[in-house]
Amino acid sequence: MRIPRPDLDQVIAAVCSVYGVTRRQIMGRRRTEVLAEARQVAMVMVRRKGYTQEDTAAAFRRKDHVTIFWAEKRCKEKYSWDKKFIVKWDAVRSMIDNDDMKPWNKVRISLEAIVPGHQDLKRKEVLNRAARLAMVGSGKVTKLEVLPV
Repeated sequence: MRIPRPDLDQVIAAVCSVYGVTRRQIMGRRRTEVLAEARQVAMVMVRRKGYTQEDTAAAFRRKDHVTIFWAEKRCKEKYSWDKKFIVKWDAVRSMIDNDDMKPWNKVRISLEAIVPGHQDLKRKEVLNRAARLAMVGSGKVTKLEVLPV
């Protein structure tokens, strides 16, 4: 059984929105930490919709179901101890379960970060770098709070 395109698109859109990556990166082969985690979350979320490991592997253009098995094991393990992962996981799950593809539409995010070389950058570039530091979970972020609108 093939995974219907709307189901796959919904999961990938949610993961891309939370992790700040593109669909092409999710479906690609690169294995940087952020991409691998985002891809694993996407695979597990597709599995949560009731599809088999084999169908999920085919949808993500992987050789076999073992990749999906590993993704499930890794996500379960990270969910037990990694607070940043838990926040991202819950955001993706909430977006998929509620069919709400705008994760930050009801909150305002306040961020303080140490951005090296910020004197030479435009304001928008500084904000983009600070947001990237927060996304990756870098130790250079000094304060991050989510405030209700």
